[in-house]
Amino acid sequence: MVAAGGLLLAAGGTFWLSTAPADARYAADLLPGLLVLGVGVGLVFVAVSITAMAGIPAQHAGMASGFLMTGHEIGAALGVAVLAAVATAAGDLTTSTGAATGFSSGFLAAAGIAVGLAVFAFLAMPARRATGQAHLHMH
Repeated sequence: MVAAGGLLLAAGGTFWLSTAPADARYAADLLPGLLVLGVGVGLVFVAVSITAMAGIPAQHAGMASGFLMTGHEIGAALGVAVLAAVATAAGDLTTSTGAATGFSSGFLAAAGIAVGLAVFAFLAMPARRATGQAHLHMH
């Protein structure tokens, strides 16, 4: 539930950022979306980290944590590449109006992806804390 909620917040933040005009002002047009996006991503990272590491035996915690961090980094790199391609295809990034159009499309794509992942997280991630003798080890 936390991951799905965080993804919906992230989608809301990226949607908000998609509405920024070419002459956007930081405090009025960008900061609110960035704050909502940051809270949402923060919730997602914590929930995913806990879910991924729950039940991992102590002798495998380092390797599991390494896989988790590798997945974060690969996901970020692929996400930036895909969204940059969307932004580039949508507008001429050499002008302020074109950049606003391109970034708007990129943020809308990010919002759509986040909503899709929220549905997946809601359906696939456990809704309650793991019980039993599992110990949680973080790096």
